[in-house]
Amino acid sequence: FREENDDLLQKNSYIRDKNAFLRPPMITTYECKNVLIEGVSFSNPPFWTIMPTFSNNITIEGITIENPDYSPNTDGIDLSSCTNVRISNSHISVGDDCIVIKSGRDEDGREADRPTENLTITNCTMLKGHGGVVIGSEMSGNVKRVAISNCVFEGTDVGIRIKTMRGRGGMVEDVRVSNIVMYDMIKEGIIITMRYQPTEPEPVSERTPTVRSVHLSGINIRKAERAISIYGLEEKEISRISFSDMEITANRGILIENASDISFRDINLEVSEGTPFEAKDAKLISYDRLTVKTPLNQLPLIKLFNCHTVRVTNCFQPEIMKVFMQQDERCDDLYFINNIMPNTESLFIKN
Repeated sequence: FREENDDLLQKNSYIRDKNAFLRPPMITTYECKNVLIEGVSFSNPPFWTIMPTFSNNITIEGITIENPDYSPNTDGIDLSSCTNVRISNSHISVGDDCIVIKSGRDEDGREADRPTENLTITNCTMLKGHGGVVIGSEMSGNVKRVAISNCVFEGTDVGIRIKTMRGRGGMVEDVRVSNIVMYDMIKEGIIITMRYQPTEPEPVSERTPTVRSVHLSGINIRKAERAISIYGLEEKEISRISFSDMEITANRGILIENASDISFRDINLEVSEGTPFEAKDAKLISYDRLTVKTPLNQLPLIKLFNCHTVRVTNCFQPEIMKVFMQQDERCDDLYFINNIMPNTESLFIKN
């Protein structure tokens, strides 16, 4: 292995650190086109189960993947730098992520410049895995035009996860998620993060990833540790993200950090601890038609830290509350329009 891959090992520390031991996937298509995987079952792979790479026009239909929930890295389907992909009517229960969308890692991925794009995932059930549908963290060649719909996730760590980090570069763009039911999420229902691994801030460059234009609607989350998390970078915000028509029950609510142009509309949220909606170092936030069931009386519904241009509109909050919103002295341009809060003592306070 070392002799045949000397050039790769010299520049790729990730593979070098694996000490030349790479477990193989069960099925790989490499530089293929017109691929059909249909009506078959898979279990107990040594690594990822199905791994299409650099392939075009792929249909995965009516399959079953069942791997032990304690088996490491036994992802269900891992797509890397593939185009025109349709995954449907399948059941996946695995020891890692159920479906993963990738496009190369760091410099190698940027150099190859082979995106994953034009992808649909629909009518699937996913259990036990770390994530239901995951984009990243290897997305250096870009991931674009993804539609995820009509799926059920039960018992996964996270339902929808988009993850990247400094060093990756690349872009995740034009993602639509709709008509999803999540039950018993161990961590978040939804997480979008550019901090997959801790790194120090650095100037914006080709190493800096971009996540934008992600829209999620028609989603039920029943039981999660946290409803939604968004984490951008200090030097590069996550932008143009929208959430609409959502029913959520979680221990903790919705947190956004280092983000811009974020919209929440028609959100019914029930939490058992903490502030339902919290934003830090963010701007251009819209909260429209929010309702929090059984709010915690002493805590604000919305808490803002260093946020700018925030709109709160058409919210209906009938329960008794001490304060609706709390913000620090760095916040500005806050707008309240057409809200009904008959039992709220104070609209907002500064802290």
